[in-house]
Amino acid sequence: MKFNDAVLGLAILVFGAVIIYFSSEFHALRHISYGPSFFPTIIGAGLVFCGVLLLGRRVLAGGLRGPWIELGDWSRSPRHIVNMILIPASVIFYILASNSLGFFLSMIVVLSVQIGWFTRRPARGVLIAVFVTLLLQEFFQGFMSVPLPWGVLEPFAGALTWM
Repeated sequence: MKFNDAVLGLAILVFGAVIIYFSSEFHALRHISYGPSFFPTIIGAGLVFCGVLLLGRRVLAGGLRGPWIELGDWSRSPRHIVNMILIPASVIFYILASNSLGFFLSMIVVLSVQIGWFTRRPARGVLIAVFVTLLLQEFFQGFMSVPLPWGVLEPFAGALTWM
């Protein structure tokens, strides 16, 4: 599947702008000069920049004419369709489940499913998912001071926090 660069560039630009807008509402902490909006703003700015580049490249190459989307041969393969759907489905699952399950459990589920599906080694996927989740928790909560939801692990939050 190939999207027209103008369509894809515009979508990425708008998505980046939305990320910047919503992350600007995060409150900065008093004891550090950056807060939870720092990382999402960097990601949003990068997306806006990439969207402008794609859109500009398409405009300079001859305008906005052409098909908006072209389906490739892979689009008839069920496995490839699941590959394409799995990433946004994982994001939606995390958004819906992170408050109730918490960051640890929902990220372990998301990463285990993705790694297991793409590598076809589910046992290794669980081990990698646990390790990566611990690294992500340390980076975001420990270094970036982003409060992550504990969910069902709330009673154990003190024992699971090592910083």
